[in-house]
Amino acid sequence: MVKNREPLLRPDDALEAFEKGRYSVALLDLGIPGTPGDQLARAMKEIDPDFVAILITGWEIVKGDPRLDVFDHHIQKPFGFMEIQELVSNCFECWHASR
Repeated sequence: MVKNREPLLRPDDALEAFEKGRYSVALLDLGIPGTPGDQLARAMKEIDPDFVAILITGWEIVKGDPRLDVFDHHIQKPFGFMEIQELVSNCFECWHASR
C-alpha cells in the first residue's frame, strides 16, 4: 500500500519529511535546486538504507560516475509513463517483499 504519493519538491522538505519506514521509493533528479539529488539520496539512505532511490535525469551520465553509486536504479529522461510506472511498481514490490 502506498502511503504517500505527494511530491516533495524542495530537498529540505523531503529530508524533513523523511523517516525510516515512511517511504519505500523516492524519485530524485541530480539537478534539484539547492541540494543535488545524489547528496539528498545519501542523506536519506543514512536515515533508511532500505528505501529505494531512483535517479531520473535528462543528463547523460556515464557508467562509473560516482553520483550513481547511491541510487538503486536510474532511468533516463525522456521516459514514458508506463516505463516509470513499471519501474516504481517493481521497486515497491521488491521493497515490500523484503519487509
